Amino acid sequence: MSKASLDTLIEVSPGETRAARMDQDGLLHELLLDRVGQASLVGGIYAGRIVRIEKGMDAAFVDIGLGEPALMNKAKGLAEGKNLIVQVSRDGRDGKGPAVTRNLSLLDRYLAYTPGRKGLNWARAVGKGRDRARLEDLVGELLDGREGYSVRGPAVVAEGKNLIATIERLEQRWEAMQEQFRADKTPRCLEAPISLIDRLLRDADAEARFAIDDRVQFMRIEKMVAQDMPDLAEGLLFHKGPEQIFDVAGVEEQIDEAVSRTVSLRGGGSMSFDHTEAMTVIDVNMGAGTKQGDDAIFQVNRRAAETVARQIILRNIAGLIVVDFISMRDKARAKKLVEILRARFRDDARHTDVLGLTAGGLIEITRQREGITLAQQLTEVRPEEVRVHPVAQACAILRLAIRMKGAGKPTAVASGPVMEALNGPLSAGMEEATRRLGQPIILEEGQDSTPPVVEMR
Repeated sequence: MSKASLDTLIEVSPGETRAARMDQDGLLHELLLDRVGQASLVGGIYAGRIVRIEKGMDAAFVDIGLGEPALMNKAKGLAEGKNLIVQVSRDGRDGKGPAVTRNLSLLDRYLAYTPGRKGLNWARAVGKGRDRARLEDLVGELLDGREGYSVRGPAVVAEGKNLIATIERLEQRWEAMQEQFRADKTPRCLEAPISLIDRLLRDADAEARFAIDDRVQFMRIEKMVAQDMPDLAEGLLFHKGPEQIFDVAGVEEQIDEAVSRTVSLRGGGSMSFDHTEAMTVIDVNMGAGTKQGDDAIFQVNRRAAETVARQIILRNIAGLIVVDFISMRDKARAKKLVEILRARFRDDARHTDVLGLTAGGLIEITRQREGITLAQQLTEVRPEEVRVHPVAQACAILRLAIRMKGAGKPTAVASGPVMEALNGPLSAGMEEATRRLGQPIILEEGQDSTPPVVEMR
């Protein structure tokens, strides 16, 4: 599935922003979350100070002003106490700090700038032929010998004035950061990472389409797109109506499926997902009432191969993945499943290898780890049960509360942990909801439910 064929639905609420990337058949391919107090640090640029060198690892630990030191590889020639500018390349996880790099990359929609790098680089998405030739002449003239720039895919449809403005913005950003660093080398943030919405717009294909349900955010991005990203202007839509944007597109049901153990296949059959510390095992089953025979088995396996790739990306499963398809006599058909999987992973943002068939007829896949799984963001696993994560439940309450109408006081039933989330990390979201409603949300302690109980009383 090409990224260019995916539309993005954006739902904004006081606790979180959710972005769903959908294909033309209405299937969910990716769900991205940006929660109050839990924003990703990736892309942020910091003034850092080396606090420890690990020569055996060729790495250094860098204080960037966030408490836990960040890990930086390739530390040869550096010494403890050195001040430098770094960029976060990976968020912290499992009690470890984030990862940073000295190879900064300042991104804009049409161009990127890497200080200190030689030459001019071209993204694959630019392609070849007439568009590339036009851009080579235009960009070469505009850069006038400047190095360290990369031409990004959307530049194919950009006009000269847009490229000039991009170059000016990138140079102003870099100069501003250098001035801050020269004035004060104390470990701190020099440039915060951009929001989820802005990142989606910046990295979108030229033909991308976005629908957003928040008028304030829509007006903001409409202005930003008109000024800096004119190629996206035709693809912006404001969603207004009684139904929530995710409900209209059937997204909520697909999210529930993406955190469940079993997934039903269209036309019959099912898949089950089981996770261990070492690997993820996906088992494909025929299902009751499904036709038998080699042809029928291959059709179920083929549908499963297409769905497996989408579910792995959607769930953000990583590491070693083993898929146990229904046994087939024809080995050529088994190899066809490998080809389908490789084609489906071609546009995956993570590095993914479909290794092929094992001697036992299983298909092995390895996928790069980046971030946590969708299940870890939306569910909380306890012995013998899986419950909605308190923060996810709190966000759902805020989402429902701001859409309440009629007389009375907005009241929500919530457990103790959910109340703690609303009054703690999501307190800014509670304040925003209060502002929108014109009165505070009353929290009534009780048992959590799906969906949450939120009503006017």
